[in-house]
Amino acid sequence: MAFSAQVLRILIASPSDVQDEREITTQVIQEWNDQNSADRQVVLLPLRWETHSAPSIGRPQEIINQQVVDHCDLVIGIFWSRLGTPTGKADSGTLEEIERVIKSGMPVMIYFSKAKQDIDDIDPDQLARLRQFKKDISDDVLLSEYSTQIEFKENLLRQLDIQIKSLMSSDSSDSGVLKKGRSGTDICLEFAEPETGVAIGTSCELTSQFINITDFEFVPNYKQKTEKKHPKAQPGQALPPPVLGTSLHTYISDYNTDYYRQYLTFIIQQQLFVPIRFWLKNIGSIGARDVYVDFTVRSEDDFLCKSKTQLPTSVPSKIKSGGLLGGGYHFSSPEAILKESSNSWNYAIEQKALQPKREISPEVNLFIAASKSTDIEITARIYADTLAEPEVHTLSLKLNVEKVDSPYTSVISEEFDE
Repeated sequence: MAFSAQVLRILIASPSDVQDEREITTQVIQEWNDQNSADRQVVLLPLRWETHSAPSIGRPQEIINQQVVDHCDLVIGIFWSRLGTPTGKADSGTLEEIERVIKSGMPVMIYFSKAKQDIDDIDPDQLARLRQFKKDISDDVLLSEYSTQIEFKENLLRQLDIQIKSLMSSDSSDSGVLKKGRSGTDICLEFAEPETGVAIGTSCELTSQFINITDFEFVPNYKQKTEKKHPKAQPGQALPPPVLGTSLHTYISDYNTDYYRQYLTFIIQQQLFVPIRFWLKNIGSIGARDVYVDFTVRSEDDFLCKSKTQLPTSVPSKIKSGGLLGGGYHFSSPEAILKESSNSWNYAIEQKALQPKREISPEVNLFIAASKSTDIEITARIYADTLAEPEVHTLSLKLNVEKVDSPYTSVISEEFDE
């Protein structure tokens, strides 16, 4: 499937004694593209003078500079025992290319081979000039050394990915090529409407109801109004096994005596906890992977946060073996439900990828409750592979809580009409 992508042009600069490494570098760039281009919407294009320059009149190196070097976004320089041929302006064409790119502000990755070489193939003058060059730049450029071509490939693939992430965290120039500056990944964060996932802004107001059961301790045990006893076994006959949910074969002891209390707890939590949903959009030009949002929820007053799996989703069963949460449905008074309240909670969401101009709204998995109205501040830190530093966003939430004192009979009156 076709996709739009930024193109980063990578110049491969080296003397003639590392031809194999030049080929390996091209392979590494292609491997990076195969693994990352679709998700990150970035394509790396290797630039080599032999494939990207054309015959022209003028100083040969200047022609290469104008046709190739000046169009790159990154240089990979590779050296072994030679520095190269002087150009009239620099000690070698490779050196002139690297110095030109450094002056333009583009990043440079330089590798030196430590592999052994036949002494007859070594040019002492070239080696001496190379060593001086290495000494001159060692204080200003982070160098990498390798002993084998396998080590070179492994190091380059890993370090190239780090360098591309750095570039992707830099500015987009007017030409659309990434330069240093503003982030190429820019993620917006807002609240979302719980049902539709539509963005509703960086502040919102929610309403919940705190039903205070004034006589919770007097809630009676549950029992069927009309009990049908299990048929007695005839002499020599075994008692038929009970069938749960069928009155004729249900033992009285199988009834869930806590059903009324559990049902009250279910109703209380349904009214007390309100859902919070978030919305994210990548308004930048670069796709982000491994998006992780860490939320810190704070208030001057105590409140309680729970995930979807911590809340009941259906009414409890009237039979002991039924219910929720692993077969056992617990019940609590309103005060007990909020006993774990705190003024600070943490929450997180993860997203595998967020492409440019795309928006997502993960399903609701955060619910909040409080015993009284309170103002809540949510600080979100967004991490992604394209962000050198996490982006920090602040959201504000006003939770309005209506407290209602009520006897249990008013809340579950229909349960007594069976």
